[in-house]
Amino acid sequence: MQITGGTLNQTGGDLSPDSLNVEFGSLVQSGGTGTIGPTTVGRPLSNEGPPSSYTLSNGVPTFGSNVTITPYGIFDQEGGSNTVKGRSRCRATISTLVIQCWGLFC
Repeated sequence: MQITGGTLNQTGGDLSPDSLNVEFGSLVQSGGTGTIGPTTVGRPLSNEGPPSSYTLSNGVPTFGSNVTITPYGIFDQEGGSNTVKGRSRCRATISTLVIQCWGLFC
């Protein structure tokens, strides 16, 4: 699943894409579950544009593989829980890193 603009709001149910790429736009998960394949949040360094985001305010996703947050990505966990069954990588320089996370993720 690729998000290239706008916002995907998941308020319940199952979100289980083979992979997830939030390049431009945002994903807001306020409920539901799912097993998500390899995940990238944020645009590549070679593309211009605003940061992308994944906001987890409730819900229980399981990331079945690696999770990568680019310098232009934000993972904001305000509630719920998550499990990463791979590596979590935050690639950034100090001046561009904006990640808020609590608990297991970072």
